[in-house]
Amino acid sequence: MRPGLLMAVLALCAFVVGCSADVDGSATATQASAESTFDPCTIPDAAIAAAGLDPDSKDSMAEGGFVTPGWIICGWNGPAANSWYSYSVVFSSVYTIEDVRSDARYSEMTNISVAGREALRYRHGIVDLSDSCDIAFTTEMGLVKLSTLRNSSSDLISDMCAINMQHTEKLSSSFPPSR
Repeated sequence: MRPGLLMAVLALCAFVVGCSADVDGSATATQASAESTFDPCTIPDAAIAAAGLDPDSKDSMAEGGFVTPGWIICGWNGPAANSWYSYSVVFSSVYTIEDVRSDARYSEMTNISVAGREALRYRHGIVDLSDSCDIAFTTEMGLVKLSTLRNSSSDLISDMCAINMQHTEKLSSSFPPSR
């Protein structure tokens, strides 16, 4: 695993672990995967490349030995020639958009439309907006959260939400349909 992507994935893991509501039973990554038919890591490499991401940088949290109950997490670096940020897709069949809305760690929530889907853009309280952007939307199978995160070693600054929107729009057909 590349150091920059590892840092981004660990930061993302910290983001999603706390996004929980009282849920009966105990979900595991394996259960979440079995209950759903969507695993972000199954997005074809050709779609990842067409979206402008580096398919060779794919990083599955589960394959890396990190278990995040209720979530399936996969991430990629930006373009291979200039990989200064990461893009992660997080899926849950357990959690909902209302869990995101009610999470006290999130602020600056804005209803948006991305690729024809009703979505929520929000800010994670511990990360500066110039360093990240988070978007979530509901699908027929569950919740999809998308995150762009500037690598800590990068001096490059860009609109992380514009980057997130661009990748999400290009990958939209790879996600389950929205309700």
